[in-house]
Amino acid sequence: SENYPYRPEKIFDKLIRKLINNNYDTVIASKVEKGSLWKRNRKENNYDCIYDNQTPRKVRENQLVATNTGYACVTRPSKIREGNLLNGKTFFYEIQDPFSFVEVNDIDQYKKFLGYSI
Repeated sequence: SENYPYRPEKIFDKLIRKLINNNYDTVIASKVEKGSLWKRNRKENNYDCIYDNQTPRKVRENQLVATNTGYACVTRPSKIREGNLLNGKTFFYEIQDPFSFVEVNDIDQYKKFLGYSI
């Protein structure tokens, strides 16, 4: 999607190579989240902590990984027919530059992101 203007070049080529060379069903771009994750309940207007990431990195056993299929994802046709991209052998391809995950939906938003006054 053109909504990710800072997505790395040839990211889809890399994902496809990973899928084929390692016989994955799905390869999806991901990024490690450093903060906690909260789920908002709009009906009750409150938040529930899904993942508390306050433990120092040196002693933390798990990492929170965020994905967005609109950013970059490749999958086998059989997974699309099944209707479940993440059912099977899935690889989370870590993107090092979190800035590349910035989504821009229209020109005014893009100008604002770049610091232009609208």
